Amino acid sequence: MPLHKLRRGVGARWVLVSSTFTNQSNNNGDTSSIISLPSGILAGDLLVAFVAHHVRRTSSWPAGWTEIADDFASGTLGDGAASIGWRLADGATDGTTVTVTSSDKTYSSGAVVQIRGADTTTPILELPAKAYSTGTTSHDPPAVSPSWGTAGHTFFINAALGTFASGTSGTVDDVTSCTPGVGYNNLGYGYNDTGTGDQRTVAALAYKVAISSIEDPAAWTILDDNMDIQSYTIAVQPK
Repeated sequence: MPLHKLRRGVGARWVLVSSTFTNQSNNNGDTSSIISLPSGILAGDLLVAFVAHHVRRTSSWPAGWTEIADDFASGTLGDGAASIGWRLADGATDGTTVTVTSSDKTYSSGAVVQIRGADTTTPILELPAKAYSTGTTSHDPPAVSPSWGTAGHTFFINAALGTFASGTSGTVDDVTSCTPGVGYNNLGYGYNDTGTGDQRTVAALAYKVAISSIEDPAAWTILDDNMDIQSYTIAVQPK
């Protein structure tokens, strides 16, 4: 993905450098979700990584990464789990992948976004806001209120992580598109169709840069309509 220079203020810019999507294709599942990192990582880049599991699993992140979410799906048909971590790159020891270890075997989808222009001490101050939805094509992310308010342009990340609802079987179900709400730039999605039915997972990302004290994204449209989706809104603090 080419560089996207995004105006943040006089003499400063946000740059969305790249994003990657990775699907785990282990026929029997695995406890390691190995997510590819973008190339060309420089010191000070913010890496935010996401993983969606097909069943309820806790996740452990390696040294150098800060976990900010590790959630189970909820509701009567709730299944799956999602985890999010971030790292400020040093440009030397970042590697080419990040391995997220789950508490048991799992099928998974992962994604990473690479950003320049974030605060290099505490780029993500607040835990991400989360919403859960199932049995629909519309998945509405929650609102988030950056503690720095309107002091500068904020980089907002919108993520949809999920799996097919528990009990879904067969191979006829497929995710054919993931479209974020109006005003968000779609980065794409990773879809793991290795398993069948409720073993399949999806991780979708979008972003927006805005001056906003309260950011409430419009709903994702995700086709198929039988997904358990955890939607997140993350505010990245500017320099």
